[in-house]
Amino acid sequence: MSRKKEAVDEKTFGGRLTIAMGDMSVYALGDITGLSHTVLYKYKKNVSLPSVDKADELAKALNVSFLWLAKGEGSQKTKTKNPDILAPENLKEVTVDLYTVVSAIEDIAKKPSPKTLAKDVALRCMSVPEK
Repeated sequence: MSRKKEAVDEKTFGGRLTIAMGDMSVYALGDITGLSHTVLYKYKKNVSLPSVDKADELAKALNVSFLWLAKGEGSQKTKTKNPDILAPENLKEVTVDLYTVVSAIEDIAKKPSPKTLAKDVALRCMSVPEK
């Protein structure tokens, strides 16, 4: 027995979420966003609405415009694509950051106190280098 596809109302948050998800399951979207499949199902069925932060997180995960997803305004497509961190053009930046962390650990490892080592590593890794 095949399941009937329900009509989707683009005027509701749940309808727009369903459109943006396409064939993606609430389980898959939950894995990406950290939201439970139950909460996502409630959003899809318009039983509840997400907070602004959660709607923004969903829009980013689904690569759609926040305004379109939240309010139905503007275009569905987002103007900026989520970057693929493994794309060749992005690997240089990741490599530099890893090299910086490894160098910092090697430099700090020469310090005598384990407390000082842990504190220095944490402080160096939390600082963001200027570009």
